[in-house]
Amino acid sequence: MFALQNSAPAGALEPCIGVDSVKRSASAAGKALEEASCEILTNNERGTSTEFRVNLASDGVADEIRLSEREIPNDADKVFGGLMTEAQKQSCARQYEKSFESLNQALAILQNYLSPTDTRVGKCRMRMGAVQFLNRNFGEAIVQLRASADAYESHELYNENCMLVYQLLSECYYEFLNLSEAEKYAYKAFSVSSGSTATASSRYEILNLHFKIVFAQNDPSKVLRMCDEHLQLLPLLNEAKIADCKNPREYYEWFLRENRVWALLSLARRDEAIQEFELFSALNDRIGQNSETVNRIKESLQSAGSSKNYVDQCVAQKGMFWSRARMPIKLFIDDSLVAPEILSAVARMTESAFSKWNEATNGALRYTWVRNANDANVVITFKKQYKPDGTLARTNSQPILDTGLIPNVLKAKITIDLFFQETPIPTALASFGKPVPAHIYQDAFETPSRRRNLSPRAEAELAPVVLHEVGHALGLRHSHDPRDLMYFSRFCTKELSVRDIATARLWYKEKAALIQKAKDIEAKSASPPTLKYLKENPNDYFCLTEYGRIAFQLRNYTEARKCFLRAIDLAPKNPNAHFNLGLLDMSTSHFADAIEHFSASEYCDPVYASADVLANIATCNYRLKQYDKACHYLNLALNKQPNFEGLHYMYADSLFEQKRFKKALKEIASYLEVFPSCDDGYALKGKILNELHDYDKSVKAFDQSLEINPKNKVARHHRNLATSHLHGQAGATTLKSWTEKPSTRFRAQS
Repeated sequence: MFALQNSAPAGALEPCIGVDSVKRSASAAGKALEEASCEILTNNERGTSTEFRVNLASDGVADEIRLSEREIPNDADKVFGGLMTEAQKQSCARQYEKSFESLNQALAILQNYLSPTDTRVGKCRMRMGAVQFLNRNFGEAIVQLRASADAYESHELYNENCMLVYQLLSECYYEFLNLSEAEKYAYKAFSVSSGSTATASSRYEILNLHFKIVFAQNDPSKVLRMCDEHLQLLPLLNEAKIADCKNPREYYEWFLRENRVWALLSLARRDEAIQEFELFSALNDRIGQNSETVNRIKESLQSAGSSKNYVDQCVAQKGMFWSRARMPIKLFIDDSLVAPEILSAVARMTESAFSKWNEATNGALRYTWVRNANDANVVITFKKQYKPDGTLARTNSQPILDTGLIPNVLKAKITIDLFFQETPIPTALASFGKPVPAHIYQDAFETPSRRRNLSPRAEAELAPVVLHEVGHALGLRHSHDPRDLMYFSRFCTKELSVRDIATARLWYKEKAALIQKAKDIEAKSASPPTLKYLKENPNDYFCLTEYGRIAFQLRNYTEARKCFLRAIDLAPKNPNAHFNLGLLDMSTSHFADAIEHFSASEYCDPVYASADVLANIATCNYRLKQYDKACHYLNLALNKQPNFEGLHYMYADSLFEQKRFKKALKEIASYLEVFPSCDDGYALKGKILNELHDYDKSVKAFDQSLEINPKNKVARHHRNLATSHLHGQAGATTLKSWTEKPSTRFRAQS
């Protein structure tokens, strides 16, 4: 899951505008506004004055005064005002083509009497550019907005309209990934806003835009430099209020110092990052912001750069794993919400993401596309409506009940928020008929013609998001280092880092070692305080049980058994001690004793009548070859958890041993639906079919097993026997019992 705005491809950038020029812009803006406030003329004066002209907004309110080169006749002025009013109505009704046509007619009237640099011409072109922006015609919007910017700059009139022109130009250039122009105009917009009466919300939008453009360059040093430049601008901000912060200067400083910490961490300047974090943390407390961000940054400061991978963090965050038997991973994209062009783009990103992760794991993954969501175990879908939750995308994974600290994935769902991929609508355009907040573009799905494809910016931003979410779908969790793609928020990274690759490789190549490592870490971290408390309280049955569990994980079976037995003596109805002693007996092949203790835990507390306990009892009976009892408990466990890994196989094999072949065939078919790449499953299916005298299908099942694993000796041996039956050469030969059983793991419970 991503918590912040994502990045886009890098591009060459021009240097930022200097602070001195910003101060000059702010000063000029303040002076112009002061002059305007003293010299606003009445409507009657506008008709006769040759010295000053008033540039009207569409609602008839005078907001700019400029020296006029010529006078507009009253009749033409009335037609002009009517066209502007009509354009406003059409824009509010989202009839942008008609609105642009009305504005074009109004511009023609102005051009008959005024020069191209007159501010009234600039104001009209600003509205034309805004309408084209709303209509997503960014190329045409740039033409109109550039002309408008020339008009304002020629008169050094830096007000809210000029700020909006710069902001829209920045958004349009960013849409085409022209990052140098986008950054230039974003900086101009913020510098104008610093000395004007713009709302704090508008300023914060521009600040976010500027950072988004710089993030796209994948250069933490640039982010750091920009933070420093904006910190110097803080004294220029006026005292406009913002909804969630009484002092906008503190709010902006909070935002800048947070990004400054991340930039310093990405540049491996940890000592400076710690100092900056202290300032950020104090400011966070002062303005009453959520402490979650502070805690996450603190974790990053503690662990960033301390290891070559973040496997331990994945284990701690309950990471998951795709077993070999679940391959290939079946992918499906929900095509009911988006146009084919968008579907194709997201499919390309998903394919690329899986290829990159597969390369990172040295080819440990296999995947394929399916045409039906019911056949898929990874589904990519899209948000249906705008519901802001602070994330660009989210992955939900469902585990299979497993026995290790790293469970297997059953299925995963990736939900992408395309509303966040729309170019934001500035709040200053609210009078044009667009709703607030700025990110809403509700008709993204209501009018598919507008969403025929993803823009270069949207596609570039979405690609690393998909790559991140596919990492989650593969079972990896968040890193604490902002240099990693799997960091919890978008900063600069857009490709897999060295640590991302190392973690994925370990995760999929050394799973057994990782599980034991995780157990050892958990046990050793808990052991010292537990042992100290146990020495002070030798008759505490709960502490005895916990210390026994730790000793069991460390494979000190003698000490573990002693603790569990002592705990049961002190509290005979302690289900935890019985359960863990059952696990100990099961791991040391004392299956009859294990059944007794598992049953005792179930008797002491009905909570222990779970699928885990029932599966363990079934496994013990299966190992004792008591197949009727094994079937009974397997049936109970599967009723509680139908997708419990391996139980369908064990159930089918138990039925096979009881010569209940038809039911066994049904169970193994259910198992292979979940684990289509299990060679042992197809081998068992072949044996069952052979007993049912369906030799043709039996041979095909063995062939499928050998296709998955050519080294499966059992499948090869029984295939030869089945082939003999098929060709009538078997005589009295019968299939031997399959003595190799699948390994069955079990879950420890504290």
